[in-house]
Amino acid sequence: MLRMLVITLITMLFSLTAIAESASNTERSLSPAEQAFLDVIGGLSKEKVVEQLGEPARTEELTGADGEVVASIWQYDYINTDEKGEYYKHTELDFVDNKVVTVVFMNTDNPTPPGK
Repeated sequence: MLRMLVITLITMLFSLTAIAESASNTERSLSPAEQAFLDVIGGLSKEKVVEQLGEPARTEELTGADGEVVASIWQYDYINTDEKGEYYKHTELDFVDNKVVTVVFMNTDNPTPPGK
């Protein structure tokens, strides 16, 4: 009986630690530094991204055959820095199921606007 109680308590402790760590990732502010940005942005919802970065400069909604939005592409300008501290011209965030799944840093002069 005591052994079951100890196992249950240990399991609960690990679960609470995982939940707290996940919550702290969504509450941390986004750094412009490339790696620090990547450490926090993955899995954030669109709402959390807008809270941290504001509205994107360009967006595109990708829809399935049924008209439902299946993915979104958001682009921001000059929000992230490389290891030398120089700004990338553009950062693209790709969303699936309302969560960031891909981040692309670009230095192109003329980004292809989403939808073109």
